[in-house]
Amino acid sequence: MCMIKIYDWRSDGVYLPIRYYAHPKGMRVVFVASLHEGEKNFYNHVTCILNTCYVVIYEEMRPRDADTMKDLDKSWSRALYDDNLDEAFLGAIFLPTPQTFMHDHGLQEEAYSFDYSQGNWISGDGNWHTEKNHVSLTAETWETIRHKITFLDEELKLKKVIAARKFVEKVNTHTASMIDFLNFENLYEDEIQYAIFQSDLVDPRDEMVFDVLDHLVCAIPPSRIGIKFGNGHIPHMDQMLKERGYICTTARWLRVLSTVSYSYEIWI
Repeated sequence: MCMIKIYDWRSDGVYLPIRYYAHPKGMRVVFVASLHEGEKNFYNHVTCILNTCYVVIYEEMRPRDADTMKDLDKSWSRALYDDNLDEAFLGAIFLPTPQTFMHDHGLQEEAYSFDYSQGNWISGDGNWHTEKNHVSLTAETWETIRHKITFLDEELKLKKVIAARKFVEKVNTHTASMIDFLNFENLYEDEIQYAIFQSDLVDPRDEMVFDVLDHLVCAIPPSRIGIKFGNGHIPHMDQMLKERGYICTTARWLRVLSTVSYSYEIWI
């Protein structure tokens, strides 16, 4: 699989790509990479881009109320301090962005940032979720993830857990900066993505997205189709688009997280 950048950490923050593809027969695709938590301006700009699309294929979100999110914060934070390193590591890689941190930095949830009820918005991975309300992964999936964790380097797991604990401790005292968050979140990100998530949580959903895309290509006239999915899906989806004859014509970047207080802007 050809490796392409799934984010760009610049001096003023983290940027995500918007990749434009064209097919010789006239169909166009715009892939908008996203994060589940980000700045309001980022989601506003994404909305403007997707409004230019004939149809949008989106990643299913998990809207949760404040009480549920607080319970999740506490649950995964407790898991970080499990005596078993593998269980603590599991807590680190599934730790949701703490609500306190989001509030301190003016972030909002992706799940509440778009109108998913629009008639031209189609779920790309809805069939993958095992429960209608998307409460959890299956027991089999959790077992598979835990099994894969046992094969990871012990030092990698320990460093990730330590970084997560330090971040949570700073969050609890309202001293966690965006740099602190990014240092923890991005630590061994690539290794974890491909060792733990790719084959069980990413690739199967990508296949479903392209089942939807292939159907649309046959059903609608040449037009622009939007795909809004997490940035971790970029490499595989880019490969699948190219296998279907699409060519990436343009890549733009939008800032999703700021590390300094500059005015919001788009870099091309």
